[in-house]
Amino acid sequence: MPRLLAPAVFSLLLWTACTQEENYDPAPAKPEILENVYQNYLDHYKEPIIAFELLEKLKTLAVELESKEYLARYYENYGYLNRQNNQYGETIKSYKLALTLYNQLNDSLKQAKLALNLGNVYRLVERVEDGLLHLEKAEKIYVRLNKVERLPLVYENMSLLYMNDGKYPLAESYIIKGSQVSKVLASDYWIYNYHNLYGEWYFRQQRFDEAIKSFEEGLAYLNDKQQLEKAYLHGNIGESYMKAGELAKAETWLNEALQIKSSLTDADKRANYNYLGELAVLKGDYKEALNYYDQVVELSASDNELLSEELDAALDAIRDLNNNASVRASGVVIPVEKYSLIRDRKDKMLEEQIRLIQSKYDQESIEKAELEIAHLKESEQHKEDIAQFEKKTFTFQLSTLVTALLVVLSCLLIIAIIKKHRKEKRRLAGYESGLQVMMDKYGVSSIAELRELLSRMSE
Repeated sequence: MPRLLAPAVFSLLLWTACTQEENYDPAPAKPEILENVYQNYLDHYKEPIIAFELLEKLKTLAVELESKEYLARYYENYGYLNRQNNQYGETIKSYKLALTLYNQLNDSLKQAKLALNLGNVYRLVERVEDGLLHLEKAEKIYVRLNKVERLPLVYENMSLLYMNDGKYPLAESYIIKGSQVSKVLASDYWIYNYHNLYGEWYFRQQRFDEAIKSFEEGLAYLNDKQQLEKAYLHGNIGESYMKAGELAKAETWLNEALQIKSSLTDADKRANYNYLGELAVLKGDYKEALNYYDQVVELSASDNELLSEELDAALDAIRDLNNNASVRASGVVIPVEKYSLIRDRKDKMLEEQIRLIQSKYDQESIEKAELEIAHLKESEQHKEDIAQFEKKTFTFQLSTLVTALLVVLSCLLIIAIIKKHRKEKRRLAGYESGLQVMMDKYGVSSIAELRELLSRMSE
């Protein structure tokens, strides 16, 4: 709903939003167009180029119609798209601008969601204190609103944040809290998820037997429709056995994970091949290892997959094989040129993507984004201070004017009184002069004698 917006912060955000050039018809916007553009974006958010263009259109329409709600949605989703591209500086800046607007709109749920999103990004960049600050804020809001179903995601992020920081007792405390809430909610999904998370907690501390037990307990909460999750748990169990040195058990679980993935349409099997390649190296079967890694490379040959982390892992493993004297001694020949060409394509695509994103969207470091947010807040406070000063100045000027007016009126009143007094005094002086003439005429010395004489004469 369009309305005139006075707060200084919104003016500042509008100024920020108008820094990019638009390339579509600038005809007057109508409120319903905003929702149409937003829904169109939701239909294409998985297609970055189209999604970014639709968001820019949404931003300009929101500015034109002075809609805080849709400008907040723009920043929220702009942050999301940049998060998908691992552009964390721009993500944080966008999320914080969205949070500022949702604070003004008094939208508590959105405030909690943005705080949770910020906590997640700060976790990924290992900013522990910043992450905790926002995650605790999200937790408080959800508790206040009795949105218990949102808490497992908050506690998952908090446990991972502490885990990444090596603070395992604190991480465990939030795993326990999340597990308890999941049981209260009777959510099989979250109960499974926390068994998986506990397994990760044990795995990172190289407590592989306990990790395996936790992963296996999680399997009990998966139904037949959750085959992908089942494949992940099988892979986790297989990796745990591999790290524990139990290679036969590892092979069984890793092959089962691959079989489950193979039965699913479009399931990504590259991680499974990398695990099996690592296992083959430990077994000394370098030919089989190269075969598994080569399958990862083949599955990543298209431009859409060249930037995948699994391809990175496979190419690094192949490089290690090539530098391994035991591999050369076994007679396994590694086609180095083939994999070098793939790596060159990957590097060029990465450089091009970074250049394109930076030139079009001005991606920034987290530190620069934080400074910009601080500057925006300072500017906002400065404008508020000026407004308060102008208000106080106006009040003072009005008070001074009223005081001066009262002084003038008082002076005029005093002058009028003085004039009246003088007039009365002149009239009294004339009266007294007349009495004196009569007293002299009748030979009396006082007004009382004159009054008595006049009284007798009237009789």
